[in-house]
Amino acid sequence: MKKFLIVITCIAIFVGGWLLYARAVLPAFDKKVNEFHEKYNERDFEYIYGTLVSQEFKRALPYKIFSDYMDKVYSTVGKVLESERGGWGVFYKDIGLTFNAEYDIKNERGELLEKFTFIKRGKDWLIFVYDPRMKS
Repeated sequence: MKKFLIVITCIAIFVGGWLLYARAVLPAFDKKVNEFHEKYNERDFEYIYGTLVSQEFKRALPYKIFSDYMDKVYSTVGKVLESERGGWGVFYKDIGLTFNAEYDIKNERGELLEKFTFIKRGKDWLIFVYDPRMKS
């Protein structure tokens, strides 16, 4: 019974520490997403691609394809008017430390559910996956 309590205590400390860490970094992600939306509203996709996305993202998606895709999103829904973070989580995967978050977005001509995966690279968090979806 004593060993069981020690194991449970260790697990609780680990999980609690992880949650505190995640809570501490949430403002940094909100700031990154806000910067993404500001540049999106300006249609400055070159800045987003050059500054906010990871090398892995760039290797998987050349700038021209990214820019054309973002133009299509913008022409469909328009500027971001409001955003609200929904579900989120911090994970350690084979690629490193990641942060996944969903944002409910109100645009000029529709609503999106944006899914971001950020990856830790040095001291910075960069976009690893960006997946906007129209809400029905």
